[in-house]
Amino acid sequence: MHYILGLQTGENRIHMQERTCIARRKTRQQHTRILFRSIMQLRTFLVGCVLLAYAALASSDWQKRQAPMNEQVSISEQSKTDPVGAARRVRSIPGLLKKHQHLWATNSSVNNVSGTGDNWQVPWARGAWFNFNPVAIGTSELGYLSIPHAFHGFVLNRTFEVRNGNATVVAPFYEKLLKDKTKFKRAVIAWPGKWRDSWRFINMLENAYRVGAKYPELCMPPREEVFMISPLFMNELDRVAMHSREALYKSSQWSAGGTVREPKEGKGLSSFEVMDQFIDMLFDKSQFPNIEKIVIVGHSMGAQAALHYSILRKYNEQQDCSMRFWIGDPGSYTFFDSERSNSTAHCKSYNNWPYGISRHTIPKYARHRAGHRGKTLIEGFRRRKIDFALALNDNGPGVKNCQARAQGPNRLARATDFIIRQGESSEGWPKDHTVNFVPGFSHQDYPMMSELRNLHSIFVA
Repeated sequence: MHYILGLQTGENRIHMQERTCIARRKTRQQHTRILFRSIMQLRTFLVGCVLLAYAALASSDWQKRQAPMNEQVSISEQSKTDPVGAARRVRSIPGLLKKHQHLWATNSSVNNVSGTGDNWQVPWARGAWFNFNPVAIGTSELGYLSIPHAFHGFVLNRTFEVRNGNATVVAPFYEKLLKDKTKFKRAVIAWPGKWRDSWRFINMLENAYRVGAKYPELCMPPREEVFMISPLFMNELDRVAMHSREALYKSSQWSAGGTVREPKEGKGLSSFEVMDQFIDMLFDKSQFPNIEKIVIVGHSMGAQAALHYSILRKYNEQQDCSMRFWIGDPGSYTFFDSERSNSTAHCKSYNNWPYGISRHTIPKYARHRAGHRGKTLIEGFRRRKIDFALALNDNGPGVKNCQARAQGPNRLARATDFIIRQGESSEGWPKDHTVNFVPGFSHQDYPMMSELRNLHSIFVA
């Protein structure tokens, strides 16, 4: 009996313990559910706050900085015949000229051509074949260790020698391998951008051509008549990827006419002298007997390089009448007077080259022929055939130093100020300059190159 009672007592104790454990488990589960509900409620609250904040921003000046699409299309149409008037309309977009307007550029859902970029085909391609961009080993910030040699029918030419007095230095460039050079009638030279990735830019050119070929109304020339090249402008960080006699520059100074730093045979040789010799090669009838047109193409920093070169290049009537410049979305401009839209009080160098034409700062390449206040350079620039391509959603800050900020808070503001100043000059808007304000586009290199009017400038005009 005592034994049985003991068992019963033990069982009761066990049952009590089990009930206690079950109760505790239920309590923990309740607490967990309460905590989970609290977290979900907090999440909902935070999401609501974010949505409210976004809605507030969308209705605020931040959103107003983007002109409605119908207005952008109207501006684009006007720019075909009245670039200065179109630029004035752009400057009237609410918020465009405000200091912190660059925040707008982070709104990728509004600011970009949806689903496109330099690594993706554009929606209007009509089935054009698309080659993905080749990849280098390394980075532009730390230096390239290896760069592409051959891809998609392009090859890196490492044999072109440029003269520097009595010495020579090698200036490599990418070129399309096409069999019969006698068929070439147009040469397109692509400046690289900030990343020095000439391999990417020449590939984008090829992809853009394929898009243009899908539009009969463009009257694109046959592919065998178009010679594409893209010179390498590498800097001292890229020594590992380059051969011993190949030109290296300091930082991005090649975009403003800076000189070769290595090898010693190239010391003092301007990047623009290198470009001069590329052009001489292409106009050499013994090598390219039928070249009729050369187009220099640049986007972003490449556009800055193209703009700077179009100003400093010595005017050569025989060559220049057969040359064209396509300048897409540069981050800053070279102004021809000392007036600026923004304050220059804390920026004494605001008018130094390449932001102005202060004579003592102009590179040696052109200093001796600049003329009074750069008059000779300005005259040469105004006589050239230049197409400016400007995305109407490109309000990113671009170049961020004080010299650029004096020109305006963002790329689009600087562009419009530059255009208006040219139009309001005593000579008026240059007769061979055009402006294409592209609606719905942001700072996107490949979509800009493959836009129909820009395709006409690069491959047809």
